[in-house]
Amino acid sequence: MINSAVRERLLHIEESILTIRKIEVRISKIDLDDDLYLVHFHALLYNLITLGEAVRAKRSEITTLAPDIPWERIVNLRNRLTHEYFTVDARFISETLGDPLSALERRIPELLNQ
Repeated sequence: MINSAVRERLLHIEESILTIRKIEVRISKIDLDDDLYLVHFHALLYNLITLGEAVRAKRSEITTLAPDIPWERIVNLRNRLTHEYFTVDARFISETLGDPLSALERRIPELLNQ
């Protein structure tokens, strides 16, 4: 059974993933030169930072729940977005986002039911 603080972080992670997926759908329909692309891209970055922070804050408790999830990669992405944001572009996000986020997205309901 997970404690309430870990459950709260898992719910933040779930909410961030749902929001990221909605943004991905919208951003795929926007031309790169449109100002709305930048707005959506920044919203995507914010939610990735939120997700990474939720993991980072309860890392030891969360990582033991599912050691197969690349938690370190998620936290490292958060760190890069927060501290080295000037090195991040859309290509980097799409290359980094895929597998860890998909793996976590599939497992989050199971983790919340522990």
